[in-house]
Amino acid sequence: MTNEYSHYFAALNSWLEDARAEVFKLVKGYLEETQGAIESSREDGLKAGDADFDHYVDELQRLKKVDFEHLTYQEAADLVRQSDFPEDMDAVNNVERYTTALKNGGYLPELSTSMEREKKSNCKELSKQLNREAATIINKIIKIISTNMPTDWHDFVYYSDEGTAFFWFSKMSVPAKYYKSFDENITFKQHGMNRNKMFESLNLLGNQLKTVFRKGDAIPWSSVNIYVDRVSKPTVYFDYIDWNQTAFYGHDDYFAQKMLGIMPSEDLEMSAILEYVALVTPTLPEQPKIDLPYKLTFRTK
Repeated sequence: MTNEYSHYFAALNSWLEDARAEVFKLVKGYLEETQGAIESSREDGLKAGDADFDHYVDELQRLKKVDFEHLTYQEAADLVRQSDFPEDMDAVNNVERYTTALKNGGYLPELSTSMEREKKSNCKELSKQLNREAATIINKIIKIISTNMPTDWHDFVYYSDEGTAFFWFSKMSVPAKYYKSFDENITFKQHGMNRNKMFESLNLLGNQLKTVFRKGDAIPWSSVNIYVDRVSKPTVYFDYIDWNQTAFYGHDDYFAQKMLGIMPSEDLEMSAILEYVALVTPTLPEQPKIDLPYKLTFRTK
């Protein structure tokens, strides 16, 4: 382990500890759940000789033989594998994933596999149709945000991950302070689009943009980030990290820091995210090139 990734390795160890604890918690709950299942079966009129009732009784007898006070992790994992709840295997699988990552220099199994694939480059010219459709959607996103924000907006960054869409923005009066669009205290201009409709439209456009890439046989991305100010050409960044395969929760805030130039947070999770991104960036596809107009006209009234 190097000091360069110390926060990320600390996060991995924390995830591993939490996953192991979850396995033990699940196993200790099986006894109570089985006893409850027997009582419910009796209330439903089941008794010895009924397959379901006999199954629960056998399970209860098996669990009563378990020495929960001295249970090893391997014994607990085996109990989870034998349980009636296949979804509980997620905890066991996570223990294996994080253990593997710690042994492989921080790389989760999914990343190790992706590194072995031939790296397909997005840097080649996208088809004219894909480029045109993507640029059209991006311009619609920019227009919706710029025409609904407070008049004195300075810059903003839009984020979409095919599940949600929102943005951060600053005002000319305090350009170093950023507001999140979900903040209920923010008053947006209303140009025939109420607050909920605006977010629905931004979410829909984000999904449409991803569909354009998918149909165009381009490498699928996990999220898109669009930075806009009043004088520069918009900047588009596509993220290829599958954050669902990690246990990070603050990766959307990472993009606010990246695109807006906010000073890195002292939060330990953010420090771990920064290290994780640095670790995996060499394994990711190059950024596709989208032709956008340099000059945009913004509505100010």
